[in-house]
Amino acid sequence: MLSRMSTGRYPISLALALLALPARASELQVLAAGAVQAVLPTLATTFEGQTGHTVKVTYGTVGDLVGKIQAAGQRVDVIILTPAALTSLEGQGLVRPGTQANVGSVGAAVAVRVDAAAPDVSTPEALRVALLSARRVIFADPTKASSGIHFARVIERLGIAEAVKAKADIVATGIIAMQDLARDTGPGLVIGITQVTEILPNPGVKLVGPLPGDLQNITTYTAALGAQPADPAAAQAFLTSLTNPAGKQAFATAGFDVAP
Repeated sequence: MLSRMSTGRYPISLALALLALPARASELQVLAAGAVQAVLPTLATTFEGQTGHTVKVTYGTVGDLVGKIQAAGQRVDVIILTPAALTSLEGQGLVRPGTQANVGSVGAAVAVRVDAAAPDVSTPEALRVALLSARRVIFADPTKASSGIHFARVIERLGIAEAVKAKADIVATGIIAMQDLARDTGPGLVIGITQVTEILPNPGVKLVGPLPGDLQNITTYTAALGAQPADPAAAQAFLTSLTNPAGKQAFATAGFDVAP
């Protein structure tokens, strides 16, 4: 190939691009919690352009994705979940030991439509009043989604669980919650609860503020290799791309708290 390129039949830029590609391109199967959906597509596209591999990502709640990984025959190369979920899967022989790497942490927050007046949620009592005054409260599945599980505990602590459940709209994920919130143009206050990184990418909603005081819950997300990635080198390269300086910056820009 080099001798043919020296005759001028191939541009030098094409030659360099061909040399940069792996000898065998792989398709990586990635399972990722919905909280990282705002940043992962960009990182995956960059990785694909740099390596020639392709990245296929399936998003979902932590509970749903754990079930997929446990299902017989489900191959996964890279997994992005909570540390507790990954440690449990590692104990079951479904995550390669020693490969966990934190990508960032994020807190839960309150959102309203972009054109709505923002309620006061600066204290637990203010949040309680806002939730009781809302016509509708939208949040993710409290049996599977990290934000929904925590919010169910919050309304129990505030003593308003039954009142909120009576007007709750429970959806599959925080991203869907924000989409539903943006579409609700009816009268009155409508509140959505999910993680900050699922609020910021939706232009139809706005961030009101974090859950106040000790009602807040910070969730850390961690990436790891599946137990038997089809192409271990490619899977490790993608994992590294999530935690190198460029990856950390991308997560920080999306709203994650990223450790130096």
